[in-house]
Amino acid sequence: MSNPERVRVRVPTAEGAPCPGEGVWAELLDLPIGLYRVASVTWLTDGVSLGDTVRCDVARDGELVAVEVVERAPHATVVFGLADDQPPDDVVTRRLVELDAAIQDRLGPSIPAEGGLGLLAVCVPPDRVGALLEVALACSTSRDRDDEERIIGDWRWHLASHPQWTTPEAIRGSGPLLDRNLHVVGVAWTGDDPVASRWDPGVRAALADQAATDPGLRRLLDERRYLAVFAPIVRMALVREFGLTAVGAQPFPIGPPDPALDRETQEAEFWRRWEAARDTDGKVRWCDDETVDGHFRAIVTGLGLDPDADPRAPA
Repeated sequence: MSNPERVRVRVPTAEGAPCPGEGVWAELLDLPIGLYRVASVTWLTDGVSLGDTVRCDVARDGELVAVEVVERAPHATVVFGLADDQPPDDVVTRRLVELDAAIQDRLGPSIPAEGGLGLLAVCVPPDRVGALLEVALACSTSRDRDDEERIIGDWRWHLASHPQWTTPEAIRGSGPLLDRNLHVVGVAWTGDDPVASRWDPGVRAALADQAATDPGLRRLLDERRYLAVFAPIVRMALVREFGLTAVGAQPFPIGPPDPALDRETQEAEFWRRWEAARDTDGKVRWCDDETVDGHFRAIVTGLGLDPDADPRAPA
């Protein structure tokens, strides 16, 4: 009998990906032999996606790492990115939102899809991959098609998983993830201030675990810039539930300034876009869809944070 408990599993990414592993949610199936079912759509993996059953080993740093695909899901996963390899920015995100909306409109709202990092991953029955590519071509300004280079219109695409692929199959790249040592960045973050101490202990523990090896997150937590910590997490959770189209692109920057760009220019751009995101009632709109934005605001408010505050300021 399957266990509905969800855990985080690290899956090796495809060659050329910006990171060696992608974190996914997975459901525990059989603890003694390390079987888990992937419960989220993947963007950067090669040969693993939503619904696949994987065998995991425990890495030296304590993480679960997927090392073998035991059984494949009945659908194929296709990942799209702009063919010109444009860095992920607001323009790319908007293009992905438009593609996602067209796919949901023409192939059905039940098609699982997730967007991020300048990519859109879509799960479809294997006999509908052709129809999916036709939708991508219709959402393009170019009519180019190159089967060998996996280019259709404006998009470069690849198959991340397919039900007909061999099983069991070892997952390439799992070895380095298993051998990775834990590099602690400092004394553990405790979250004992008046705001963080009210959060669920599991939330604080998860943040503390990640902050132990993530200097950027640790800095945000130490400076109590909690809205900047949670906004990406909440938005990504809403993408998984409601889709990229409903959530939309991040309306204003909340990350650290780009050292390659003029700081004053970036500051002016933040204030311009932050003010532009305000509705007529003065509230900041974090998500495109009004209902989804309401969910965002409710979650953030429940954490004791103000969704209308400057996200870069301490709570």
